[in-house]
Amino acid sequence: MFKICRVSTVVHILCWCVALHTNTAPSPLDSFRKLEGTWSIQADGKILDIQMNYQVASKGTIVTEQFGRELSVFAMDGTAVTMTHYCNVGNQPRLRLRPRNAQNVDEFDLFEVIGPIDGPADHVERVVYEFLSDKRIDLKIIWWHPSGKETEHYLLERIGASTHPE
Repeated sequence: MFKICRVSTVVHILCWCVALHTNTAPSPLDSFRKLEGTWSIQADGKILDIQMNYQVASKGTIVTEQFGRELSVFAMDGTAVTMTHYCNVGNQPRLRLRPRNAQNVDEFDLFEVIGPIDGPADHVERVVYEFLSDKRIDLKIIWWHPSGKETEHYLLERIGASTHPE
């Protein structure tokens, strides 16, 4: 009898562990994983010469965004998604995803800037992704400059899905 109870307890614990491991609850990072591939970039009604490339890496734990020569990395920090932007001006603004106010809008707010102390003060302060469809994104990047804020506005359109493995 004792052996049957012990076996039953072990089976229940194993089932519980498997259920935890196969939990398919959506992750806040999922909307960025779905971007994997190549996107055209349009500004002021003109398609730019550069493209936006998203790749899922590190067994799905990060998403990289290559925008020209700049790189941003999306990753989980506890229960929040963070975005670290490796900027051409030499600093690395770190932004945190806000709780969603609108169904298809993800907004990141600055929480720290890493980089050279004597470097430029300009930095990304806020980034807003509005997912118009699976193939179109409205992107706003709000910069802070000593002279004031500036907003860059882009329309991204999917032109190719990624074929890269994680």
